[in-house]
Amino acid sequence: HYGYTVEEFLAMTVLDIRAAEDATTLQDALAHLPEKGTARGFRRHQKKGGEIIDVEASSDNVVLNGRPARLVLAHDVTEQMRAEHEAARANRALQMLSRCNEALIHAESERALLAEICWIAVETGGFRMAWIGYAGEDAGRPIVPQAHAGVEEDYLADIKLSWSEAEPSGW
Repeated sequence: HYGYTVEEFLAMTVLDIRAAEDATTLQDALAHLPEKGTARGFRRHQKKGGEIIDVEASSDNVVLNGRPARLVLAHDVTEQMRAEHEAARANRALQMLSRCNEALIHAESERALLAEICWIAVETGGFRMAWIGYAGEDAGRPIVPQAHAGVEEDYLADIKLSWSEAEPSGW
């Protein structure tokens, strides 16, 4: 599954199948392994070709040929985790749609509705920032921000957007 021959795999250490950026975390985890019982967790492993996979791993202390060893079982859960993330994303989208419909029903003004929709995108959708702009009709055809929520950090004041065919910007 990892792409290595049996000989290559047997010559490797646990560090060789972990993503390089996880080395410090791995060394810390190895230093705190339980003396008895099973250690379980989700990890990121790297295949021979560099592909990162998510695994659910469990490990136990064993004695092999009279020497202490660690038996590790790793199950590739990459597709399962992708499916769970996609389901969570779709669920957030449905929750956002439902909350936006409620906001539409209860809105007292257009500006309040736009602000609420931006807030819903940040709070329910998990976006860092959301904003709504209107297409202006004057010569430069600007897109003018009307409402925003989240971490804006002067982004909207600095950005120049246009829907002009002659000079589109912000694309």
